Amino acid sequence: MAEILHIESALELQNGEEEVLTELLKKFLSEKPFSKAELNLLESKNLQEAADYIHYYKNFARQLGAEKLVDVGKLLENAILGRIPMDVMSLNDEFEKVYFSTVETIRETLEILLSDKIES
Repeated sequence: MAEILHIESALELQNGEEEVLTELLKKFLSEKPFSKAELNLLESKNLQEAADYIHYYKNFARQLGAEKLVDVGKLLENAILGRIPMDVMSLNDEFEKVYFSTVETIRETLEILLSDKIES
């Protein structure tokens, strides 16, 4: 089963540079928060743009080791584009749920990473 946040693989992707990972985690929280309303609007107007919207979060999540968000994002992106026969609305709900779980886990992880820096 995929993890919400797999720090070891994220650090490996960032060549072990904890500072780079910390900045990426902060950027994920602040740069472009996910909006289910925006996704629904895109799905009603342009399926490719909706898929691109999910693709952005999926790829960012991959850099952070956010495996569960990557997995659900992959399913949702493919469902939006009609590549797999799955209920898009149910996947939208699941993606939103996993996104906010990921955000909470990132916040907790940042608290730990930043408190470790203060103590060192």
